[in-house]
Amino acid sequence: MTTSSPRWTPRWWHWLLLVVVFVLLLIFTVLLTLRTAGRADYQRVLTDLRAQSKAATIDEFIAQAPIVDISLQEAWHRWSSSAPDYPDLGGRTFKPDEWIRYVAGEAPASPVIVQEIEDRRAQMQIARDLLRDPRLLVSTYGSLAQDLPPGKRRLHHTAAVRMPNLLTARSLANWLHHAACTETDPRPALDDFDRFHRALSRPATLIDAMIWVAISAIRNDAYLHLALLGRLPEANRAAWLAEECRLVAGVADGLDSERMLFTDSWAQMGEDTSFFGSFWALQIGTGFSTTPTDEWKEWLSFRWLYSGPWAWATIHHDSAVTAELVAHISARLRGERADPVPDWTVTQPRYWGYGAIGVSNLMESAIVALEADAKHRMFRLAVTIISDVPTDGLPPDQIALDQRLGDGAWLTPTGDHLHLSYERLGDHRFRLVVSPSSPIPNFDIPGRLTGRTKPFGAPADKRSLVTHPQVEVELPARLRTLP
Repeated sequence: MTTSSPRWTPRWWHWLLLVVVFVLLLIFTVLLTLRTAGRADYQRVLTDLRAQSKAATIDEFIAQAPIVDISLQEAWHRWSSSAPDYPDLGGRTFKPDEWIRYVAGEAPASPVIVQEIEDRRAQMQIARDLLRDPRLLVSTYGSLAQDLPPGKRRLHHTAAVRMPNLLTARSLANWLHHAACTETDPRPALDDFDRFHRALSRPATLIDAMIWVAISAIRNDAYLHLALLGRLPEANRAAWLAEECRLVAGVADGLDSERMLFTDSWAQMGEDTSFFGSFWALQIGTGFSTTPTDEWKEWLSFRWLYSGPWAWATIHHDSAVTAELVAHISARLRGERADPVPDWTVTQPRYWGYGAIGVSNLMESAIVALEADAKHRMFRLAVTIISDVPTDGLPPDQIALDQRLGDGAWLTPTGDHLHLSYERLGDHRFRLVVSPSSPIPNFDIPGRLTGRTKPFGAPADKRSLVTHPQVEVELPARLRTLP
């Protein structure tokens, strides 16, 4: 007698399990397909960049970085970490109105600020000694070799790289400015300010570039104030007037570097992460966890379950979109291409995952640098006019100023520059301002021109010196009696 084996009958939960497994496999297949396509997108962008003789990855970026003296850079970081406070941020010592009266020749320098300059001298001398070594770089380039050795170049490493300290840099710039304007011989402090400007001129991040823009503005003040005081050394003046303003190009350099320093390190971090590892290594939080209670809410959110795998699938494609956008902006700022940068409303929908979260308003930095370029020309023109007053007086109008200068390179330059207008406001007063008829480059925001040109044609300001948004100067008393 034979017995048949019992026939297996699937239960309902077997079917449910089969459906779950099928759905999970389908989801994984979709994610893997997206990841594969994204890899191809990113490799295409890297190939295009290399075809333009541009570095494409973080390894290539660090390989072409300038070689620095590590001990010199470490000494600068030690000094910078002390964050010298000058002038007193509480506003108890430096009074802007008092300082303007001093540079306009209407009052002596405040004894309080003179004393504070002396009180900070020993601390600032450390930085001045370091600046006299031409190898010093006050930029993120100074830290790359130490902070990002091979094998430690993923996003969590690059996010921790040491960058210049804006507060420290501004304190040093203000101190050098005020020291040059109050000391018997302005040359030592002004020479060190020029060295500081040179050390800032190799930006490796966008933050580096914007610090350079900020310090350049303080340096412009120093040159104009020394001219008003009649104490600007001729050698410094000639060199400052002849130098090329590279602030817009500096922003382009900073953007290109960030493309490799952060975007590529993010892409490579995704490349190194397994699918299962992505659940915690690539998890995207809400960014609002400030208390333990909020952290629990974060974990209770469904996002912790899917954000990592979704980032794993889309990270390469999103990196390609960002790298392409940043490369376009930097090339446009350098004049390597003329077509406008795509509007963010066009770019944002191209992202598949969370890549857009890490993209700030990049064009704003370019616009700040564009305006700083125009302001630098205003200051150089103002210093030139003040220097010529003893022999030539104030130009009666812009035509006369053009004839005196011999060319329009400062007032109406070609290329991506704002045009300037000159106005004589009286026997002893003049104004330089962005011209209402100025062309604007196609990376600018058209509505901004109205604010820049608002002072044009307006009555003279009551203050002796105005430097924003126009440069408006009342000649000091020592120049008013000259023919």
